[in-house]
Amino acid sequence: LSAHRGFFGSRPFSRTNAALVEAGREPIDWRLPARAELAAVT
Repeated sequence: LSAHRGFFGSRPFSRTNAALVEAGREPIDWRLPARAELAAVT
């Protein structure tokens, strides 16, 4: 389905965060950890 309508430009992450905030919840930090943080875990 996303291939048909296109994933880019559909803003799924910001729309999800907007819905969470509207419901009184904390938004999600969608950023990936830095490589240095990942290397420290392994």
